[in-house]
Amino acid sequence: NQDVRTAALSAWEVCAPEDKDLHQTLIAMTQSPVYALQQSAIVMLGRLQVAEAVEALQTIQQQKADANLTVAAEGALEEIKRLEK
Repeated sequence: NQDVRTAALSAWEVCAPEDKDLHQTLIAMTQSPVYALQQSAIVMLGRLQVAEAVEALQTIQQQKADANLTVAAEGALEEIKRLEK
């Protein structure tokens, strides 16, 4: 169930925001066939400012397949770039 998975990821994010396994899971979920999970993963990557996600987020941004995902990826990239400054 996508709601259960999203809730579990949110709890993991709160409990262990620095966890590299969480980051890798979220990066992998940017390619999920479940739209809601894909969007949640993109938003979480930005919120966590996961620098390793830049390539995956840029790919989503360049594909422009879905406006909501593209906007979410752009927002996440801005959050990550803010960390770099």
